[in-house]
Amino acid sequence: MKLTQLEVWRYDLPLVRPLHLMGRTMVTRAGYLIRLQDESGHQGYGEVAPFPGLHQEDLDLAGRQLQQLGRVLPGAEVPADIRRLDGAFEDWLGRLNLAPSVRFGVELAGLNLLAGIEDRPLYDFFSTPLHRAILINGLLTGPMAEVTAQAEQLRAEGYRVVKLKVGRQPLPVDVATVRAVSRVLGDGVKLRLDANRTWSLSEAVDFGRSLDLGQIEYIEEPVKRPDQVTPFFQQTGIAVALDESLTELTGSGSPLPKGVRSLILKPSLLGGIEKTAWYARMAKLLGLVPVLSSAFDSGVSLSALAQLAAALTPPDVAMGLDTYKWLKEDLLTEPFRAEQGRVDAEEAFHRSKAIRWDLLKPMDLG
Repeated sequence: MKLTQLEVWRYDLPLVRPLHLMGRTMVTRAGYLIRLQDESGHQGYGEVAPFPGLHQEDLDLAGRQLQQLGRVLPGAEVPADIRRLDGAFEDWLGRLNLAPSVRFGVELAGLNLLAGIEDRPLYDFFSTPLHRAILINGLLTGPMAEVTAQAEQLRAEGYRVVKLKVGRQPLPVDVATVRAVSRVLGDGVKLRLDANRTWSLSEAVDFGRSLDLGQIEYIEEPVKRPDQVTPFFQQTGIAVALDESLTELTGSGSPLPKGVRSLILKPSLLGGIEKTAWYARMAKLLGLVPVLSSAFDSGVSLSALAQLAAALTPPDVAMGLDTYKWLKEDLLTEPFRAEQGRVDAEEAFHRSKAIRWDLLKPMDLG
């Protein structure tokens, strides 16, 4: 399969309310939609959307790399075995040294292109899906009054897993908020916490020792440094999920700390779908739980992640795809959505086909 064209559009999607995350405040979500086309006219879409404060690359760097790809990819042969996610993408794209979010977007466009040629949905493209009904965790962020009201609504909607952002308020307030949310959710809903590497070890231990552990599934990134994860777990008994520090640990060849239960896998941060599949396989070998997660992407990426979850993750594990609720408008004509805390992989595939072109501005690749 030979590529004939790469096209790029810029988008700026308004959020339903300001998003305070990673030390920044955002009112829009910006990124690029890309489209690869082959010599037969088949097309595949991908998304490139580095998140400020999370990705090392910014939107300008991603845009410059896309301009370079506009000169490199036309005429290139796409390896037919990229679907195996076992090194073909690295052989094809590795020499280009793409930023993680750009690599993810190109891989997604390539896989969507190949799946379209075979007229198959992405979730059915790699192997027999493990499951089509994808659980997602509801996301809570904000002051206590807001998150308890949100928790009540999520419980009523049928969510079985909820994630609460912590570490942005004084420690006693965070503890009180977790307790209040736990009471609202009741025993039938699991609670995940996410501190985004905010606390020192002593602060994290003080927080953990103040909680009733029965309802807490895990806490993401409770401490500033990965070497503090093991002592945190030993002193609190709270299981840990790795997110931002995952590539740091594996890149250095360090073993995963004791107490790690889950790996939070953001393909745009890890550097693509192929690397995400590697981490998912590693999690299985180590007896850990892989959780695919979004960096507040549009429905283009969210639909793909829901389909990837069907092929790469075990059933009955909630994915981190609830960020769609922050988008006032979506790139999809039929916006990505969940019902009763679940997403159907086939429905996500069908929704991903129609793009809101009125929200896109073409980018000159020179």
